[in-house]
Amino acid sequence: MCQYYVHYVIGLLISLDQFEEELLIAIVSSFLIATPQTTRVQLRSHIQSILTMAPLLQFICGFLLYGMLQATDVQQPSEETDSCYPKGSVACKMWNYTNMDCTYRKLLCIPPLHHASIIQSLNLQNNNLSIVSDNVFHNLVELRHLDLENSFVSTLQDSAFNGLHQLVSLDLSLNSISYIQEDIFKGLTKLQDLDISNNVLSYIHENAFSTNTNLLSLDLKDNQISVISESTFHSQSRLTSLNLLGNCLVSLYSFPFHGLMSLQRLQLTQNMSSLSVTSFSGLENLQHLRLSFVDGSYNVTGTPLALLSSLTELTIYGVLSNCDTISKLFIGLHNLQQLDIRVGGSCPDIIFCSSYEEYPYECTRVIPLKSLIFSRDSTNPTSLPAFNALHNLTSLELYKVNISEAAKALISLDSPLQELFIRSTTMGTTQSINSTTFALWGSWKTSLQILSLYTVSVILLEDSPFQWFTDLKQLSISTSFLQSSTLTLSVDTFIGLKSLQKLYLRGIDVHTSSLIGALSIFSSYNSLTILDLSGNQLSGNFEALWEQLCNISSLEKVENDFDISFHTFWPCSPTNLKELSIGYQTNNMGFSGTVCEVASQLVSLDASHPTWSLIAFAQIS
Repeated sequence: MCQYYVHYVIGLLISLDQFEEELLIAIVSSFLIATPQTTRVQLRSHIQSILTMAPLLQFICGFLLYGMLQATDVQQPSEETDSCYPKGSVACKMWNYTNMDCTYRKLLCIPPLHHASIIQSLNLQNNNLSIVSDNVFHNLVELRHLDLENSFVSTLQDSAFNGLHQLVSLDLSLNSISYIQEDIFKGLTKLQDLDISNNVLSYIHENAFSTNTNLLSLDLKDNQISVISESTFHSQSRLTSLNLLGNCLVSLYSFPFHGLMSLQRLQLTQNMSSLSVTSFSGLENLQHLRLSFVDGSYNVTGTPLALLSSLTELTIYGVLSNCDTISKLFIGLHNLQQLDIRVGGSCPDIIFCSSYEEYPYECTRVIPLKSLIFSRDSTNPTSLPAFNALHNLTSLELYKVNISEAAKALISLDSPLQELFIRSTTMGTTQSINSTTFALWGSWKTSLQILSLYTVSVILLEDSPFQWFTDLKQLSISTSFLQSSTLTLSVDTFIGLKSLQKLYLRGIDVHTSSLIGALSIFSSYNSLTILDLSGNQLSGNFEALWEQLCNISSLEKVENDFDISFHTFWPCSPTNLKELSIGYQTNNMGFSGTVCEVASQLVSLDASHPTWSLIAFAQIS
């Protein structure tokens, strides 16, 4: 039974050359709170004897003492605990002397635990508890972390958590708890993280959290909460994160977040349809807010976000059709830097301030924006807004937008844009990109660092469409792996990309001959380090393709998913290749000495063929 304490004693005896006898005994005694008095006296006597011995004898006797007092660290079922352990279940186990693991034990109740007074972490995930009874944890006086996730808990008795004065985190997620009664968490004064997500909560007593003044994070997502009273969070002045996603909050009135003066993150998506001027009152330090209007109908009274002067990130999902109402959402957000707006409706120009004359005040509101994610409703597409008011924009993501359409909309952009992502989901049309597609973009195109183009259609890359992006570091052209998409390349496709370091061509149907020609330019640029061809249906001469890769001396990493036989031999080895990932659907593969030469210089290899793996890893080792 003393195994846990003796471990510390042995560690001291072995690692220290000199130490004070009384100090050591004091340290050891601090670990013996839960040990019977007779054992503590015996152990003290043994330690005093060992201290008088030579170092070697100290070492030997320490392990003898360990063996003599050793006890199992497994929580053995007994007459007292048999009712909790169903037949055939595995007993709980202690880890690292302070962590008790009772996961997947099919427990019907929470059994008495050995060494209760030293347990700091108790994991009861995935059991069949149903009820957490009164005072069941009362002797776990040092418990810091309690996890009851997914244990079929439906009832928390009034004094279920009595005695847990040191508890810091409590996880009750993925259960069937329907209400939180008054003072259920009374006494948990050190609690910082509380997770009650994915239950069936419909009611939270207004004083449920009244004593938990040190809460920092509260997760209530995916429940059935319909009302939050003004007093619910009145004691949580230190709370920084609150998640209410996926509840039934139809409206937010009467100061629902009163008291949350330190809140920085608030998640409200999949909830309400009504906001008022008092909805977010008191949240003067809020930085991240996520909203959505679930049914397309909404009512916005006044300017509900105007008081959120510290807000830097805002996410809005839903159908926004009333332009006057929607414009109110952005008034006062003078520090907003990141906006994620995925909406339907006909108000994009108002949102992005391209109508100066009609909405002059609102057009000053989003000038600080540095990051914008915009997605429109594909069932009711509208023209893209102009982005001329976004002078500080550095990152832009456009969803459900054709590449050519996006190119036109960005002509008026005047900002230091560094990252651009365009995601087209229109099927059945050909996306043609040529030397004129991006020609009219502003001077920002020469400083662009990352360009990502995604489509489910055929992509034609004609002439030299990327010649303007002289400082581009990463280019990604990809299509859906579930669609049959074709990429047409030419020898001029990548001309001008002298600084390109990472090239991703994913999910495409392309012949190796066109790929060889397009990649040839990188032999002279000597900048490309990563080439990703994963998810492709390549066809043609693979030996010639590999020869072309060997000419790109800067290459350090290559990823391929070849669907045909990569046979015979590799004629060469790229000079600086360190990482290689290959995959194919055939077992017909020959090897030569060059294959081993390639493998010998690799630091990382990911291969699906067992024979290749054995040969290559043998060379790596």
